[in-house]
Amino acid sequence: MTQIPDGPVVVGVDGSQAGGAAIDWAARFAAERNLPLRLIYVFPFPSLAASVAPESLPSESELRPGFERMIGEAADRARKAAGAELAVSGTVIEGVPAEALVDESQRARLVVLGSRGYGGFRGCWSGR
Repeated sequence: MTQIPDGPVVVGVDGSQAGGAAIDWAARFAAERNLPLRLIYVFPFPSLAASVAPESLPSESELRPGFERMIGEAADRARKAAGAELAVSGTVIEGVPAEALVDESQRARLVVLGSRGYGGFRGCWSGR
């Protein structure tokens, strides 16, 4: 039988409308069960740089503050959805989103995602 980790509820943050709904749902789920909420934004800089002329991209140090701000806004949204007493943490991870989410799932009670889409930075670069 599979054992469920005693970890947080993990939410992938991407700045999309569906991602916002995922944050709201996960925050309420975590609060009802007295679980911590962990927000992650995965920053695919190396793979993104390979598909675009490198000189046209801002540096990671220029982009990271915006991603950190997105995590902060997601934390505010989660607390608004579930109450200020919700334990919320967040981080920006550089890597491949699917791989990072699988890694996070190893320690998570539950992983919550919106829909497959292009929010935030990726959406900007893909024109969505």
